[in-house]
Formats: sequence, structure tokens, C-alpha cells
Amino acid sequence: MARFKRSIIPAVVVVGFAASLWLFYQARASLRDRDEQVQRLREGLAHLELEVAPLSSRQPIGLPPDELEPYLSLPYKEFDATPGSGHRRFRDQPRDPAQAGALIEVYLERHTDLPLSQWTNLQGHAAQLFAMGGMNQRAITHLDRLLAQNPNDNWANATKAFLLFDREGLLAARRRMANGEATDLVDYLIDHFGESYLDISRWTPICSTVKLPAGASVSHRAAADQLALAFGLPVSVAHEAPAEGGIPSNCIWLDVRPMGGTPDLAGYIILHATKSTVITATDEQRLAAAVKRFIESSRQHNGKYQAPFGLVTSFELAR
Repeated sequence: MARFKRSIIPAVVVVGFAASLWLFYQARASLRDRDEQVQRLREGLAHLELEVAPLSSRQPIGLPPDELEPYLSLPYKEFDATPGSGHRRFRDQPRDPAQAGALIEVYLERHTDLPLSQWTNLQGHAAQLFAMGGMNQRAITHLDRLLAQNPNDNWANATKAFLLFDREGLLAARRRMANGEATDLVDYLIDHFGESYLDISRWTPICSTVKLPAGASVSHRAAADQLALAFGLPVSVAHEAPAEGGIPSNCIWLDVRPMGGTPDLAGYIILHATKSTVITATDEQRLAAAVKRFIESSRQHNGKYQAPFGLVTSFELAR
């Protein structure tokens, strides 16, 4: 019996080890099959996008010629660099972001003599809009055009790597970046690697401090304290705030002021952007409501607080 035990134990160990190897092999094979399937899916989507691209180029946004022409006739500044105008106005109607990207493509086809800086800006905006619309391959086409002009464009390299789920390429682009060279944006891509570009473009981090003007009332200060408590932020008085209604940067700014020359107009506006957030209201009651709405609309993601990018208001927006 002892001899049997001595012989069976090694056999069990060998069999167990062989079974482990087989399971490991199966797991590796399964992962390899999955990766191959994902790669085939990506290639299929890219092929589909390329097939659809000529069609959408001929009819990019569904506008009849008499409505499309005013957009294409705009000078560069009004088309690309003016809020509420050009492709920005078209996108905000609202439209699918990829449609606004297609509008930029048609504008580029019309305006072939743009200076390089303007051409570059439009290519970058088209890439962003297609990525937001889930058309990653179309976005990469524009990023490749930027890289053909400047292979050392680290923003284009980083964005392309993000869209291709290439973490090593994304980290390599970040290592090459000099201080101040859109590093915050690339760090944001690294923090959200593997997520959709649309989702990360809809949310942006909350600033690290809350500020309010000197002379703020008790109720005004209470609203700031409520906001700071929700996000674990410090509150300070901005004695250095610019005059004539200006606001300090890199903070959540709370103030109370009338809206234009209409004293009976009551409400609030929240503008949350990349570096600053402005929460302004016509009275302290509306300010408290704005703070409550900002807190409730935020989220905690990967241990960090974020809020929806853009404008939130109690006022009715005209179209």
C-alpha cells in the first residue's frame, strides 16, 4: 500500500500539472481567438467606414445646396474660430458630431488655399468630431494627414494611439511631450484609456478649488461651502479677481449678478470647461439651485470627480 501511495502521488502531481498546462493553453488560445476576432471586427468597421466615406462626402450632412452653401462660403474665422458660427453652430443644432466633421471635410475641399495653420486646425477638429461620432477610422484619416505634415505632432500621435487602443503608443507620445504642450489633454486620455472618445469628451474634471468674490454674503458663502463639501475642495476669496465682471481662472467660480439690463430676469448659468467652471446666478436662491444641480449632475470616475462639459442653465435656450 505504501508503495502504491508513493507511486500514485507523483502521478497525480504530473496529471495535475498537465491539466494546468492544458487549461493555460486553452486560455491563451481563447484570448488569442478573442483578439483575432476583435481585430477582424475593427478591420470590418474600418472597411465599412471607408466604403461609406465617399457617399457621405458627396452628401455629408443631408442639407440641400441652398442651406449648405452659406456654411461653405464663410471665411475661416467665422467657420472654425467663432463660437456659435460655422461648423460649431451646425453641430450645436444639435447634430451627430460626425456630421459636423463631414461638413469640415467639404469645407476643406472648397478652400484648398488655406494657410497651413488653419488647415491644421480644421483637420484636428474634424478628427475630434469623427471620433466623438464613433467613426474612429475616419478620425484617424485626418490624424494621419496631420502626421504627414508633422510626424512629431504629439497630440495627433497620442489621439491616434488612444483610438487604436495602443497604450504603449499613447505613453510614448506623452513621454515626448514638453511641459505645456497639451499634456493635460494627453494625461486625460491616459486616465481614460479604453473608453469611448465620445464619453470622455462629454465629461471633464472638476477644478481643484472653489472661489468667490470679496464681500460675498452669508448665503453666497454657504453655497460655496456646500459645493466644496460635496467634492472635498478648499474655498477661498478671490481678492485678485479682475474688475468689470471678470473671473479668475482654474477654479469653480461662484458669483451673483444681474443678467444684462433686465433686472426682473431670474435664473442661473453654469459653464463647465476644461480649466474653469463659472456658476453665476441673478440671486442667492438661484445660486443655491445652481450649486445643487451641478453637484447632482456630476459623477465620480476612477476616483476623480467630473461634470458634464458645456453649458447648463435654467433659462430657455432659443433656437
